[in-house]
Amino acid sequence: IPRGETKRAGNWRPQNSDGKFGGLLPAATGLIRSRNTMSVRLGNRAGIDKVADTALSVGFEMPMPKLPTSYLGAWEATTYEVASAYTVFPNGGRRYPQRIIDEIRDRKGNVLYKNDRMSYEATRSGSAWTVSNILREVTERGTAASIKSLGFNKPCGGKTGTTNDYKDAWFAGYTSSITCAVWVGLDTPKKTIDRGYGSTLALPVWVEVMKTADKLGYKADGLKSQLSFVECRLCRESGKRATAGCENASEAYTDNVPADLAPAESDLCPIHPARALAVDAEVANSDEPLRAQPVQEDSGPIMEEEEAPLKAIPVEEE
Repeated sequence: IPRGETKRAGNWRPQNSDGKFGGLLPAATGLIRSRNTMSVRLGNRAGIDKVADTALSVGFEMPMPKLPTSYLGAWEATTYEVASAYTVFPNGGRRYPQRIIDEIRDRKGNVLYKNDRMSYEATRSGSAWTVSNILREVTERGTAASIKSLGFNKPCGGKTGTTNDYKDAWFAGYTSSITCAVWVGLDTPKKTIDRGYGSTLALPVWVEVMKTADKLGYKADGLKSQLSFVECRLCRESGKRATAGCENASEAYTDNVPADLAPAESDLCPIHPARALAVDAEVANSDEPLRAQPVQEDSGPIMEEEEAPLKAIPVEEE
């Protein structure tokens, strides 16, 4: 990432763990393969304020530092907070605050106390489903693909995490019935072992916890969704509705998108407009991205396309 591309980054430039760059790839690939540079670019595009608001909404108690390093999770959080945040994925964007006691029964099975499950919408259901789908791929072909070889073959999603110098190793994941976060590190922060990745240290612990939970009745029935989807023709580069310009640039594709995330019919790609139109100076100078505007097919030719007016040619008189 060139210096200056990431807002508030100064001279900081994120690197991938292998020191390589793969060029332009789908955003999902960045999460599946733990590509730091892609995560930073995605966060930079969303905006630090929106990322911080989402972190607070899903349950992180300590406010996220509004620095680009936070796009990689570089701030203090407990396993309690991380596990709580991850519950929004199997619950369709709703967060259920943690509780130590669910219910109390007497020896006859009578319920003496019941902790009613109160929840709130932490993020849009379509957003939660989209990220959950990617986290499921992390466990199938990404950095956590060793889950099955470790002995857990139930439907699940999750993400590995490793800090600089291998001081911390994380894995947070979930099934349809339970969410678990594992941290491996030392009380006094220092290197654990060489190449002490989350997939190496934390993931095996998570697998053992989930195997035991399954035996105790926390069955994994599959990650399902009740969302409705809309088929859209989109632009790969902008994520907006594709225009003729997107088609000409070979950037258009068809996708089934959660209804609450589908761009409006008029929300057209601003990068590949079908036709250039005059823009108000006040709009052009604002921080908001410009949007392509639909034009009427019968609006007539653009001036540059019109033929030059005919000229009178002198003729000889008879």
